[in-house]
Amino acid sequence: FKVNLFPNPLVDEKLTVEFDLKEKVSVSYIITNTKGQIIQESKFNNLKAGKNKQSIHIQKGDLRQALNLTFIFDNRYYSSHKFVVQ
Repeated sequence: FKVNLFPNPLVDEKLTVEFDLKEKVSVSYIITNTKGQIIQESKFNNLKAGKNKQSIHIQKGDLRQALNLTFIFDNRYYSSHKFVVQ
């Protein structure tokens, strides 16, 4: 599974995620701060095989830090990515 995040650093409240998937899957995600505290979590259901583009709305509030975004593909595969909130 290939994942691309943009913009990074995040300047507004919309993080775009592109997936290149080999098969139809549901994708959960968890956003954590550097202390491992969960900031946000949700799921994209039944994404088709091939290219998919999804948006994650992040309420920045006072967040001005590096965050980690972990994707879980059908509870079998994991992919983690760091991004920065400005």
